[in-house]
Amino acid sequence: MPSRHRTARSYRSILGLLTGTTVLIVLGGLLFAAVLPWLSGRDIAVSVFRARESERTPDPEVIENIRNELDLPSNPIEGIQRFFVGFVHLDFGVSWVNPSNSAWNTVLAGFGPSVFLAGTATLLGTMIACALIWPRIYAYSQGRRSHAGLLSSAVLSSVPEFVLASLLISLIAIQLGYLPATGWDGLRYAILPVISLTIPISGMLSRILLIAVDTAATEPWVRTWLVNGIPGYRIRRSLIRRGFATLTPQIFLFFAGTLASTALVENIFSIPGIGRIAVQAATHQDVPVMQALLTLVLFIGVACGFLSRCIHYFMMRPIAQSHEAGLSHGQAHIDVGWVPPLMAIIPLVFALVVGSFRSSAITPTARLESPSLTHPLGTDQVGRDVLARMADGAIPTVGIALITTAVCVVIGVIIGLSGDWARVLGDTLNALPAVFIGLVIASVFGTSVWTAAVAVMAVGWIPIAAHCSALALDVRHQGHYKWARDSGAGRWRLLIVHTIPFVVPAALRHGATRLGHNILALAGLAFLGIGAGHDSPQWGTMLSEAAPYADRALWFALSPTCALILVGLSMTLLADHIVSRRRS
Repeated sequence: MPSRHRTARSYRSILGLLTGTTVLIVLGGLLFAAVLPWLSGRDIAVSVFRARESERTPDPEVIENIRNELDLPSNPIEGIQRFFVGFVHLDFGVSWVNPSNSAWNTVLAGFGPSVFLAGTATLLGTMIACALIWPRIYAYSQGRRSHAGLLSSAVLSSVPEFVLASLLISLIAIQLGYLPATGWDGLRYAILPVISLTIPISGMLSRILLIAVDTAATEPWVRTWLVNGIPGYRIRRSLIRRGFATLTPQIFLFFAGTLASTALVENIFSIPGIGRIAVQAATHQDVPVMQALLTLVLFIGVACGFLSRCIHYFMMRPIAQSHEAGLSHGQAHIDVGWVPPLMAIIPLVFALVVGSFRSSAITPTARLESPSLTHPLGTDQVGRDVLARMADGAIPTVGIALITTAVCVVIGVIIGLSGDWARVLGDTLNALPAVFIGLVIASVFGTSVWTAAVAVMAVGWIPIAAHCSALALDVRHQGHYKWARDSGAGRWRLLIVHTIPFVVPAALRHGATRLGHNILALAGLAFLGIGAGHDSPQWGTMLSEAAPYADRALWFALSPTCALILVGLSMTLLADHIVSRRRS
């Protein structure tokens, strides 16, 4: 009876924390959407004029006509009131670019294709992840270890979807002509976009499942069952149940995150989904459409985050109480050693060093030349040496990611130490990708390198904060912390002397693992034109410039593609090795 009472209280406390945090997130997100038109500091009528006529000089009479036509609010307070009244009726006003269409109907028109792409990719990614990890589960049930899924999961998760989409459209659609390149008119048009989304998802889900299965396989019950001759199928069934207790909640988060980040793939394949609508709204600074999109994505992300936490808790509880006693309190980590990450990064570094001594001057007579001894990676659309351009873009591509990651670590540590709510916040907001946040910010402030950086910072701190919050909770249960607290140590001493020295090193290592993700996120935003300006040597911008010439100069697109894949792969493997060595 006391145990049941404690369990009931535990349910109520967890549900209360989830509900309270979720309500605050929803209110905060809606408030941000409400003030979105005012963040630029300009008169809203001027913003509407800019959205419609970006080249003309504002005329006072035209501005006044726009204000009267749309009945625009005169101040932020009135704007917030109108937004919340409209939100209740799902009325976000009309599009600033096309006043004949309501913002909400514009968003709903693209909802179906995006849900189909995200749902299909998440389902197929889950199936591929299970297939990759199955040999590992079978080996554990026979008392053997296996390296199945180790490198494959790292490789698949390191391929950005926009890079893969560009590669598929160049090879399969343009070069071979097997499938349509763009459009949305039947299932044939969905094959390449779904593949582009599925491959990275399968890699990330397989890594989650691999770690969950490895953690379960190190627990005492597995050895006990093997020694006592328990049939292998029962061990496999238990390992699968443990793995899916961790994987199933993540599936909801991946669906929400994929739905919000389809912009890259939909823009490449010209699919009329909410991702492409978001790109168009950001490009033309169509704020009402972006407000409707932000509200929709916010509620989907919050709902999936809430379901994820609840499902994980209720799936793990019966496992913890079952005969599989001795659950591990730690977590297994992937480790492939130093050699694979070095093999991935050394060729790229060598090529970039060689390229730094080459000239990237414009040579109109050498446009789109194929690779040769004179130009090892060919030339671009204006005759510049691609290898030299790659070298020029290495520092801005990686340097901005380093600055962004450092800011994310600082913010993550501060918020992570502020309370347990950061973990719930992390699971809920993890579904909002940097690409979507970048589009929201660009719809107000326009496009720039720092728009992309702020977008990555806006979401990059979330997993670090959740990690720091969990570490701080562990520290508070350790003997040295309890002894200092019982001895009368104040709050600040407990924080500075007994908590921060244990949390900050882990946060720095976590930041190192996020560097590769941030590089790819910034490259994706640059590819959409949200980050670096036109003619920038950043690799994402180079890939965007190469896309129109894929049918006759495939090498132009392959160079930044391979560079981004190698950076993502090497960072992933190196971070795995650093974390694993630290755990050891």
